[in-house]
Amino acid sequence: VLAFLPKKEAGARAEVRVNGIVVKSFDLSQDDAWTYRSKNGQWNIIEVKNGKIRDRADNSPDQIAVHTGWISNVGQTAVCLPHHLVIEVMSGQKNNEVDYNA
Repeated sequence: VLAFLPKKEAGARAEVRVNGIVVKSFDLSQDDAWTYRSKNGQWNIIEVKNGKIRDRADNSPDQIAVHTGWISNVGQTAVCLPHHLVIEVMSGQKNNEVDYNA
């Protein structure tokens, strides 16, 4: 049996989207920390370190994005459903077949 697994590609950047809208982009080569705060009191602390990104802490009840931990490969996501927040690792190359504004 042969299985072809996609090559894991380290991401160059990451996007944080809330309700599908990009609210912040990160260069994964630059260590950083940022806090997302919504008008209704929800918050997520996003951290970038050593080419990886994570939701370090948030005030959601289930903590799924926090428990996801560090992500660094293209296509990996951390999702905080109660806050409608998604962190996605992207390559440094633009894909013309994807409409990021949709």
